[in-house]
Amino acid sequence: LKLKSKGVSSVKSRVVNLNVIEPDIDHKSFIEALEAEFIAQRGSSGVTFAKITGEEALEIPEVKEAVAASTNWDWRFGSSPAFSVEFIEKFPWGLIEVHLDAKKGHITQGKAYSDCLRPEFIDALNDLLTFREGGGYPYSKEGVDQLADALLEKVAEDLGPWVEDVQQWMTSKVTE
Repeated sequence: LKLKSKGVSSVKSRVVNLNVIEPDIDHKSFIEALEAEFIAQRGSSGVTFAKITGEEALEIPEVKEAVAASTNWDWRFGSSPAFSVEFIEKFPWGLIEVHLDAKKGHITQGKAYSDCLRPEFIDALNDLLTFREGGGYPYSKEGVDQLADALLEKVAEDLGPWVEDVQQWMTSKVTE
């Protein structure tokens, strides 16, 4: 597996689970300490604390906005840098090499090479990996499944086992 990335090295995070620092901490004691520190910093005049449920919280515009922001791809996984990857595998029916370019978690283009005796199989795979401006199949197990389904529709029925081989192999690579 070769991976070429255009990203930058990450800075080590100083985030830690609080129970590593204080083994006796629990949710209740954390909330009490948070309330006490808030009062110490801001004063207690006019401060009242209220417990609200998750459903009630979602009615607050600021909470709605934060939930929407924290559920999008960039927030959860980071802004995925563009990268290229190359996989090579030997099957009973031939050697296959696949080059993929990905951006924002989607395969934007790819190229497959093989010494198999059925070139129409590789031609069909290459047709599906042709450049896609907005991104093609997701770079994930689900994306490989979608690619395999599309490949099954393009090739002769007797090549179904080859599609399964490629699907299992590529799934193992994109989920490493």
